[in-house]
Amino acid sequence: MDVPQKMKKPLYEYSKCPMIFRRKDYLESHERCHNVEKPYVCNFCDKAFTPSDRLGDHIRTHTGEKPYSCWSVVKASLPVAA
Repeated sequence: MDVPQKMKKPLYEYSKCPMIFRRKDYLESHERCHNVEKPYVCNFCDKAFTPSDRLGDHIRTHTGEKPYSCWSVVKASLPVAA
């Protein structure tokens, strides 16, 4: 059975390992792991990170921000369905 052309997505392969990605930005992020490129730097302590989301998590160690709640606390605050 043939897959319709519009459902076929381009794949991005990395030459240094067997990883394959559906999005080019994921490939670029993965390449940084191999290249040890860390473009995201903490303004508080100069520690560097590969993906920007890890920098965001790290910055919270300085600011004390806790954006995630325990699921049981969130669940207890939801209205009960009748």
